[in-house]
Amino acid sequence: IKTVNASLQPESGSFNGTIKNVTSDQDIVGSPLTFTFDGSGMKDMRSLSLTGSLDHIQPDKFNDRINLSAKGSRVSGMVLSGNKDLPVTLQEGLMDIEVKGLRTPAGMKATLVTTFQSVRIDTGNQESGGFILSSLKKSLSRVSAFSLTADITGDPGNYDVKVSSDLDKVFKDAVGRVMQEQSAKLEKELKAAVQAKTDAKLKELKAKVTGLNSLGGNIDNAQKQLNTLQQEAKQKAEGKVKLRR
Repeated sequence: IKTVNASLQPESGSFNGTIKNVTSDQDIVGSPLTFTFDGSGMKDMRSLSLTGSLDHIQPDKFNDRINLSAKGSRVSGMVLSGNKDLPVTLQEGLMDIEVKGLRTPAGMKATLVTTFQSVRIDTGNQESGGFILSSLKKSLSRVSAFSLTADITGDPGNYDVKVSSDLDKVFKDAVGRVMQEQSAKLEKELKAAVQAKTDAKLKELKAKVTGLNSLGGNIDNAQKQLNTLQQEAKQKAEGKVKLRR
């Protein structure tokens, strides 16, 4: 079959596609099967594009590719974390999906990138779980956009998936902020404790210094009196004693 034109009629919008070179004898025909589908204006998705090829011209060196792009898909009630201490549910939002996949005799490789926008995240009771979990929950509740990336490798029945997300930065920033706040709080409490311990000693030292100052004033007065007496004694002695040559 050289060309197949396909059309689906969803609840709203349109979804049309073309499939070319449908045959079980690609090695004879010499052309891979290709397909292209496009949709727009659908109820729960703004646009959808699906393209790919099945190349089995050389059966022992087959090469299958697929590319999927879905834009503006509405999501709600999506559980991102079922952890009892940190439950995370995507209440509502818009999701874009990009998938690029390749399958050869060496195995399968695929990358899935999901971008979420205009999201509202629920993390349960934000005040429970201690100050670190509480801070993480509050940080997540303020997130309006994030992305998830999945790298898939292996065989269709036995594959590995590695998932990463820019929510890691949200967690890191939240933990850093908590540690900074706790450090400042600890420093303040430590200063207060040190101040309380030293206040009494400072008062005692101040009293001793005041006493010393008072004693110093008395010593100065006594010294002045002594100097005066010495001067008077000297004058009297000079008046009574005459030096002979």
